[in-house]
Amino acid sequence: MRRAGCTQCAGAVYDTTNARATWNLWNGSTKGPFGWQIFWGADRCLYVATTFAHSELFGIEDGSTWSEIKSLPSLISALACPPVGSFCILAGDLKNEVVLDVLQAG
Repeated sequence: MRRAGCTQCAGAVYDTTNARATWNLWNGSTKGPFGWQIFWGADRCLYVATTFAHSELFGIEDGSTWSEIKSLPSLISALACPPVGSFCILAGDLKNEVVLDVLQAG
């Protein structure tokens, strides 16, 4: 996951599968770019990690395993999803140009 030229520190994501009784560090979150936004919905969880040059979107859709969903050559600065639904909208910029992307569930 670590890309050449990474210019920011990694983030850290902890998750729980037992109603917050215990928390587990997802080791993958400390190996990628700076993590700054998480969406927890009824049917999925998403995590945005970004550098100045690219962003990576990770998700949990099976309830236990994080995986990379998408890598974008832009700085994603907004993630919006309905609480339960089939899509999310990613927004950001690339060299002062607006970048919009729609992520479909499944």
